[in-house]
Amino acid sequence: MATVMQKCIPLNILPLTDIKQGKLEETYQTFKEIATVCFNTKAKSCHVMQQNLYAPLCRRYPIAAQLVLEALFYGWNAKNTADQIKDVTVRFDQNISSFRETSRGNPIVTVRTNAERIGLPIRQDGAYHRLLAHMADGWRVGSVLMKRDRSFLVCLSKDLPNPPVRPNVLGV
Repeated sequence: MATVMQKCIPLNILPLTDIKQGKLEETYQTFKEIATVCFNTKAKSCHVMQQNLYAPLCRRYPIAAQLVLEALFYGWNAKNTADQIKDVTVRFDQNISSFRETSRGNPIVTVRTNAERIGLPIRQDGAYHRLLAHMADGWRVGSVLMKRDRSFLVCLSKDLPNPPVRPNVLGV
């Protein structure tokens, strides 16, 4: 069985239009509201909470179903570590984020916001080149995280083989 290594690398985004900034802000606030509802629920288990809240939240908020699930689990998990939800980290998994190029060959990351999928232009700096080097070395993109200050991280993972077991014996 292989060992899975994980790491996060910053992803610097070029300045966005007011419209794109507004869509990211709206998505962040919606995610935070859903996580807060889940945090405050009296459900006895995560499964029960999901059964009771998922459908009503999907109807109430114009947000991707995958983001509703992410917010549900974020709110549930926060119960163990916090007394309230102040800020959240929005996780865009592989289903609602992707890396692409524009018609001019510029790199973008697309994320599913409340209303639609939008492309965020990536700054081609050292962090971006480090991401490319990791991907060339076999690291896989698992998700893209949006932090409270609207900065982004890319979460990577890589399967590493277990070291060989040697038949050495150490006596003390």
